[in-house]
Amino acid sequence: MPGNGGGLHISGAGTVSVDGTTVDRNTAANEGGGLWNSAVGSLTVAGATISNNTGSGPMADNGGGGIYNEPNEGGTGGGLHITGNGGVLIDGSTVDGNTAGNEGGGLWVSGAGELTVLDSLITNNEASGTDADAGGGGLYNDGGTLEVDNSAVTGNLASTGGGMLDVNAGDTSLDQTTVAYNEADDGSGVASLGDTIALGNSIVAGNTGSDECSGNVASVGGNVGGVGCTLDGENDINDVTDPLLNEDLVPTAESPAIDRGLDANSIPTDLVGNPRPTDGNGDGISASDSGALEAPNVDPTPVPPGPDPDPPAPNPPGPNPDPNNGNNGGVNNPGTTTGGVTNGGTTPVGATNTGSLALTGATVGGLLALGLALLLAGTALRTRRSPRALRVKS
Repeated sequence: MPGNGGGLHISGAGTVSVDGTTVDRNTAANEGGGLWNSAVGSLTVAGATISNNTGSGPMADNGGGGIYNEPNEGGTGGGLHITGNGGVLIDGSTVDGNTAGNEGGGLWVSGAGELTVLDSLITNNEASGTDADAGGGGLYNDGGTLEVDNSAVTGNLASTGGGMLDVNAGDTSLDQTTVAYNEADDGSGVASLGDTIALGNSIVAGNTGSDECSGNVASVGGNVGGVGCTLDGENDINDVTDPLLNEDLVPTAESPAIDRGLDANSIPTDLVGNPRPTDGNGDGISASDSGALEAPNVDPTPVPPGPDPDPPAPNPPGPNPDPNNGNNGGVNNPGTTTGGVTNGGTTPVGATNTGSLALTGATVGGLLALGLALLLAGTALRTRRSPRALRVKS
């Protein structure tokens, strides 16, 4: 078993890039179970998986189960330990299943170190220290500079800072990052015992064991905060017990993370390369989601048609094309009129009828008057032309 750097040991001013590689199940007797970098070396890790490594040294300057960047400050950094003025970029990588006996189960950076984590997963790591300033299951910043962008910190365990712990005035920022489903007795999501942790377009929710934001945690807007968070930036929401993420940590359509991010501060693509922004809930609005992963586009829900607000007016009735109602100049009406004229069916005006007649309308009245006049005239004529008395010749 090598003393330092079970998988890789860099001495002197060497420059090494670890790209698209898996560093798994390595062990060192002292430091850097997976990778070890000297104080003057340059190490870049991209597209790699660093998992299940162990740095076994018990001394205060031992640690770095996954990656060790010399010189060490002590039994810390299960996945990566950076101290001195070293600078490390972890890009498109997974730091999973590492353990530190004290601080920084996944990644640890010292007061003079600089660590940038981009498009990466920090998962299932554990920091076993129980002191007040020990912990940081996923990440630990001991006064250095730590920037985490477009990454997910999940499933990590510690006594303080299940996802992340910042101490000794460290400069820590999280942008478009998901910190969910971690566990700790204090600050189950993020905790600061020193300077402020700045959150932007991020999720710190769904963690268990304690308040999810502990200490100095500030916002630049667009965040989903869990229980105990008091974020007050633009578009922030707090006391979210369940961020409603699917098994891949992508917000579901009902998640409070949908459209909550600020587009002005968003990263153009998410952790897996999908574009931002999208319409993740079908409301017709495309805006960046909070967290590391953008929900896929959802087609807008069609709105069923409502009642016609201005239905067309009904057509008015037209004129009757046959004022006589098809009676060939007569009137069919079972009623009775003054004058005693009766009509039991359709009868030409002036003809003999046996029914009763009711008359309506000027046209029919004129025809009746004409018929009555002719009838009266005939009566008078018959009166004037009555038979003369017969003369009988004697």
